[in-house]
Amino acid sequence: SDVYKRQMYVVQTKTGCELSSGVLLKRLGFNIKIPEKLMSIRRGGIWRLEKKLVFTGYIFLESDKSITEKDYYKVKNTDGVINFIGKGKPQEIRENEIPFINWLWNNGKPIEPSRVFVTVDGRKMIMSGPLRKYGGEYASIDIRQRRAKTVISICGIKHKVTLPIELI
Repeated sequence: SDVYKRQMYVVQTKTGCELSSGVLLKRLGFNIKIPEKLMSIRRGGIWRLEKKLVFTGYIFLESDKSITEKDYYKVKNTDGVINFIGKGKPQEIRENEIPFINWLWNNGKPIEPSRVFVTVDGRKMIMSGPLRKYGGEYASIDIRQRRAKTVISICGIKHKVTLPIELI
C-alpha cells in the first residue's frame, strides 16, 4: 500500500466556530481544510459577493497517519469542536471522495462564481470556473438566484452543496 496515503476526517463544530476551531487545531499541528465560496448575496436590490463557508459546522482534517487516541482527545477537547464524524471512532473519508473535498478547498482560496451561458433554447452551459472542472452530478442551476447545486458524497452520505454562478 502507498506509504504516503493521506487520510481525511470530518470534524463537526458548533455553527459559527468553524474558523476559530480551525485556527486552534492548526496551532495543535493538524492540517485543516475549511472550504469557502464567494456567494452573490442580494441586499437592498444590490448584489454583492460575500465569503461563506461551503459546509457550516464542519472542518476537514487531513493526516498522513491514523488518528491516535491522544490526537482524538486533542481534537475533541478543542474549543468549538463537537466531535469527529463516525460511530464511536473517527471515520475516514473514502478515497474517491477526497478529490471533491480538495476541489472545494481550492488551495485555501474561496470558490469564485462559475460563468454560465444560457443558449437560445434554454440549455445552461458552464463556460468557466470551478464548476467546469467538476465531475460529479448536478442537482440544479438557478440563474436568477445565481446558484448551482451539486451533490457530493462524504463518508458515503450525499450532501447538496450550493456554489456561486454568474450569467455571461
